[in-house]
Amino acid sequence: ATSPSEGGTAKVNNVQSVTVDSGTEVTFTASPNTGYNVLGWYNGENKVSESLEYTATVTSDLSLTAKFAKQTFTVSATPEGTNGTASVSPNGTVEYGTPVTFTATANTGYRFVQWSNGETANPYTTTITATTTLTASFEALQSFSVNVTTNGTGGTASASSNPVYENGTVTLTAEPKDGYRFTGWYQNEELVSTDNPYTIQSVTGNIDYVANFVELSDE
Repeated sequence: ATSPSEGGTAKVNNVQSVTVDSGTEVTFTASPNTGYNVLGWYNGENKVSESLEYTATVTSDLSLTAKFAKQTFTVSATPEGTNGTASVSPNGTVEYGTPVTFTATANTGYRFVQWSNGETANPYTTTITATTTLTASFEALQSFSVNVTTNGTGGTASASSNPVYENGTVTLTAEPKDGYRFTGWYQNEELVSTDNPYTIQSVTGNIDYVANFVELSDE
């Protein structure tokens, strides 16, 4: 017999059962299924062997049970360096076949590159079949300067961040003084936008904009 039934198979002399004369040696063989270990051979609650094979001399009716247990493995996640963090859930010790999810979180100014097994998904989910430790690697993002000025003394201009990292977002805000009106953001003397505030998405280069103000009395 086996316990649990899905843990593997058990035979005596390569068959399920056998009738022999008293004093005959028989060999019990346990074969664990994938993901299971053999705990041992049991006669009732009494463990008689921890081996896959157990040889006994029969002197009376004998019924043994092969007991199995799910294999367990350790899973963990680590960051490479100090440029981010890495975690896995569930973590610690898990059973064979357990799905786990690895998550990498980059620090400001960095981005996740890949896991040590070459996977680039983040989060990354996999099914555990062995002890697994994955390391998350990160690389520095390119940073760009944000320079906002005004065409005179008609107001002030500011940026939500400086510098801004590649593919990041920055918002420009113009504040006209009393008696002045904001007319737009200019780059190389060309109008870029009249929005105020003006948000630039997915930054890929240095930003150098001029906030233009006109005096109301000039209009």
